[in-house]
Amino acid sequence: MENVNLEHWAQLHEPILITGPTGTGKSCLAKRLFSQSTIYKEKFLTLNIATIKNELIESELFGHLKGSFTGAILDKDGYLKAVGRGTLFIDEIGELELAQQKKLLSVLEEKSFWPVGDTRECRFNGRLIFATHRDLKKMVREGSFREDLYYRISTFELTQKPFMSYSLVEKRNFIEIEMSKILGSTEFFFDKSLVHFIQDFKFSGNFRQAKNIAKYLAFELQQRKKSDSKILELSNLPSAAKVEFYDAQKSNSYHPSVQNELAQYSEAMDFYEKSFILGKLNENSGLVIDTAKKIGISKSSLLQKIKKHQINNLKIKAQFTS
Repeated sequence: MENVNLEHWAQLHEPILITGPTGTGKSCLAKRLFSQSTIYKEKFLTLNIATIKNELIESELFGHLKGSFTGAILDKDGYLKAVGRGTLFIDEIGELELAQQKKLLSVLEEKSFWPVGDTRECRFNGRLIFATHRDLKKMVREGSFREDLYYRISTFELTQKPFMSYSLVEKRNFIEIEMSKILGSTEFFFDKSLVHFIQDFKFSGNFRQAKNIAKYLAFELQQRKKSDSKILELSNLPSAAKVEFYDAQKSNSYHPSVQNELAQYSEAMDFYEKSFILGKLNENSGLVIDTAKKIGISKSSLLQKIKKHQINNLKIKAQFTS
């Protein structure tokens, strides 16, 4: 996101446009603007244009009278009336048809609207925040988005960056905050392999993918006993993320020297982990439960690592029972 004072922007009663790729947290930003505003005690409603059939959008937005069209069996308040003096967040504004765009422009300019089938004017007293992943300027040039509406909603524009473009500190902080929300605690740590992942992973799913990874890591910790280690590593990630990460490391998008460094790093980590586990198993007579307690991880985690490194634990146990 641009370097702006959100607290200041939150007080604006003018329309705000939030742009950025899908999954970059545009709806979250809209809620932050609302929560920091002076009208935070009023309603916050979300209308996603992309999820509504075209023939129903006007009814959802403006409301309708009973009998105004087939299926209108009752009077209905639209979002513009229901939000009152609060904030209406209209997501995917780029999906709105031209005829509906004209009516929305009237709301912005006249602060009024007419429900479908009604001749009585209704006042709009709330605030509008819009969002889109589409290039509205290009749509204006192509004639699929009204130029007057575009300039009316884009005076105050915020752009959300892809998650990948954030710094390591920003990305790590985001994941840690999401985990602490779930766990109610910040007592966990990332080892070097996991930090390396956060730094270089492309996060093609943006904030949504980062949130899902945070949820998975939090779940991993919740499965452990209180006495187990709180250190998280690359192996604790969901399988899909690990596969995507390793595939990217092997792809041509990496410079050969970088790819070689990554390969050396991965091999070194695997070698160290296998040597460490072998040593601890020998110290504890090959007993998995005792070794897991000594290391500070769960029995299931240790068994996974034994399988991963193809360690013959039965052979180790036999040395101490013969």
